[in-house]
Parts: sequence; C-alpha cells; structure tokens
Amino acid sequence: MKQILARLRAIWCFNRLWPLLVLALLVLDLLLYGFINLRVSPDLERKERTFIELQARARRAQKLSVANQSPRQAFLKARRDLEKFKQRIPGRDGLSALVGEIYGFARDTGLDIKAINYQPKKSKGHDLLEYPLTFSISGEYRQVKEFISLIEQSPRLIAIDNLSLDSDGKDAGSVKLSIRMTTYFRLEPA
Repeated sequence: MKQILARLRAIWCFNRLWPLLVLALLVLDLLLYGFINLRVSPDLERKERTFIELQARARRAQKLSVANQSPRQAFLKARRDLEKFKQRIPGRDGLSALVGEIYGFARDTGLDIKAINYQPKKSKGHDLLEYPLTFSISGEYRQVKEFISLIEQSPRLIAIDNLSLDSDGKDAGSVKLSIRMTTYFRLEPA
C-alpha cells in the first residue's frame, strides 16, 4: 500500500494534469451513470411496456376480427386471396422473361450460364404448368452466393429444390454450383 501511495505522489509531483484529467473523467462517468439510471432507464422501461401492451392489443384485435367473420366471409376472403395469388403467377409466355432474368442475375454477378434445361409438365390438380429448371455455373464462392441471393430476392414464384456446390478445380476459390429449381406458370398466356 505504501508503494502505491509513493507512486501516486511521484506521478502528482511529476505531472499534475494527468491525475486531474483522470479524476475529472471518473466524476463525469459517475454523473452520466447516475443520469442514465435516474432519467433515461425509467423512461425507456415505461415506453417499452407501452409498446408491448400496444402489440398485445393489436394481436387481440386481429384475432377478434378473424373470429368475428362468418364462415362465408372467411371463405370469400380466402377465395379473393387465392385469386390475387393466381394473378401474380405469370402466363406460360413469361418463361422467356424468367430465363432472361436468370441470365441477367448471372451477368450481374460476373458468372456465365451455358444452358438452362427445363421440362414443363402440368401440375396435378391445378391449372398450372410446372417448370423444373436445371443449370450449372462456375465462379468464385462470393459470386455464386450473390447469384443465389438474387434468385431468392426475385419477386417471382421460384422454389430452389436442390443446390450442389463442388470444387471447380481451376483454382482454390473457384466452385461449381448445380442448381435445380421449380417455377410455375398459368396454362393460358398472360
């Protein structure tokens, strides 16, 4: 303890500015801590409780509005929603636009697709054409990841069925992606 006091005296005698600055920062830190605990935290907790209560009310109101619907209203709403969904599915003449979009994603990420294979078939129980698409691309892992991200963010109805990544063998960072995905089109043209 005597050694510590002796060192503190030596520091004080050598330079009085640094100990005063450290003391001032310590006092400022304590003042800010007190301000946060006395002023900010209670206000934040109150606002958080209010937010949680409002969320709970909104959920209850939503459940009540659904529960107050008659079965007929619920059926009609479901039918309207289904029709809106069907309208978002493009007609069969939209395949070339989709293929162009996929080639555009590859071009945007610096990749090259040699060919896209597809075998259309009528979807069972629906008036839809199911198009399974398969193709392969090679490039750096970063490019392939960005390409997949662009496909996932597409507003089109695309389901990625299978992804396979293999080492391309050209260089250490190069990979080959084999992808199989499915998309749907209406039987009638748009």
